[in-house]
Amino acid sequence: KGERKLSENKSLERGTRVLISIFDNPWEELEFSHEKTKDKLFSADNDRYLLCWAHKYGYGQWGAIKMAIRRSP
Repeated sequence: KGERKLSENKSLERGTRVLISIFDNPWEELEFSHEKTKDKLFSADNDRYLLCWAHKYGYGQWGAIKMAIRRSP
């Protein structure tokens, strides 16, 4: 079970790295197609920044990501 979770995390990190590498500036260029749903809590901008921070600090480093988001303008 633990090995499977580690493998899933590595796969997520690899997929994020590939997606981010497609863009010159993913902080501004990365776009998501969001369906218009009323239960959507976060915007496409929020999702983009979270993905970029997760790429920078690593998947699962939520404390560091949270602090970075709080410090960013």
